[in-house]
Amino acid sequence: MERLLSILIGLILLAVTAVCPTTSHGAVTLSNGTTQLVVNGGEANNGLVPSNGFFRYTDLAQSEETTWSIDPVLVFSDSSTAVLSNGSAGGFGSPANMGGGVVRSMATVNRLGNTISVQADTQLVGTNAQTTFTFTSTQPLDGTTFLFYAENDLFGAGDDQAAFTGSIAGNDLVLYQYDSAARGMTVRMTGVAGLNSTMTLFGAGLWTAWGTALEGGNLSVLSSNGSNFVTVGDLGLAFAFSLRGTTAVVAINYDTQPEPPPPPNANFSVLCSPASVSGVLGGTAATTCTVASANSFASAVNLSCSGLPAGVTCNFVPAAVTPPANGTASSTLTFAVSSTAALGTFTPQVVGTSGNLTESAAIQLVVTQQQPTVPIPTMTEWGMILFMMAAGLASLYHLRRKNL
Repeated sequence: MERLLSILIGLILLAVTAVCPTTSHGAVTLSNGTTQLVVNGGEANNGLVPSNGFFRYTDLAQSEETTWSIDPVLVFSDSSTAVLSNGSAGGFGSPANMGGGVVRSMATVNRLGNTISVQADTQLVGTNAQTTFTFTSTQPLDGTTFLFYAENDLFGAGDDQAAFTGSIAGNDLVLYQYDSAARGMTVRMTGVAGLNSTMTLFGAGLWTAWGTALEGGNLSVLSSNGSNFVTVGDLGLAFAFSLRGTTAVVAINYDTQPEPPPPPNANFSVLCSPASVSGVLGGTAATTCTVASANSFASAVNLSCSGLPAGVTCNFVPAAVTPPANGTASSTLTFAVSSTAALGTFTPQVVGTSGNLTESAAIQLVVTQQQPTVPIPTMTEWGMILFMMAAGLASLYHLRRKNL
């Protein structure tokens, strides 16, 4: 009877173990045919510079672990920080397998009189490692920033490059990191602002000093438009979100793709000033066109004219403009008006192309008739005129005396 009871108790415990989440200490591994994700939670026990991280991501097709240091961080109004991947410093504890492909990490952070509970649920969906961070506090989170830092080494750190497409304002910002020599793998990272959160800053930088600055709460190494975006070197990428209210949510997506990032397709403009210029037949009229790009790509931007009538031509000096990364460049546009051009007002389009994007600006060109000039005699010519007049009068006087 006692043996039968022991067997029944054993079966019950086995059943409970099968349906209940696993809460044992240690990392939790999620994997499928393409990707392996090892969730360390707070057991990474690292900052933003040492190796290891909140999770470790391996692209099985490439047999390449991309991550070096993946770190979620809270930055407070006094610039102090809590690195959540560092359990020994009060961050996340051991991750728990919640079942259904969800791994959960929990932390409680006390700072500036506020108690903040953080829950991070990580899932692997195809190649995408998605972590949803939920922040709950006893006081409003206003003034608190959530930072997500990812330092990647793809086939070694020497050939790494970074880029971004889209913008915060356009709600389509994507960060990329890839190996310029082995271009068959690209890390792709996006951030999604949820309840009571707003993406405010992002950037890329050389991980040594850059990661140390971020861990120290120095967010000036990021920017809202990508102006602080280093594109070559041993790099880290980062998003920053401002939090508010007593509950806020942020989601981070991290995956790999075989292609390098697409060509730039955002933050590109052509602006010409003045927008209206007048010229004369046989002369020229000039305006300056500025090609601006906040994108990290330094692609050549080619300018051309369209919409001009026969007999009116325009050209650029220089004909092609290469804007620096995240900067602006300008070119002087000169309309050369031929003598056979018809009079009138025309609106040509100044067209700029970069990658797969085309932008244009309208310029109003007024072609006017060249006014005829009336020559003004010089002093020598005036003297000759006066001499001829005097000679004429003298001749008339002589003829009149002769007739008398």
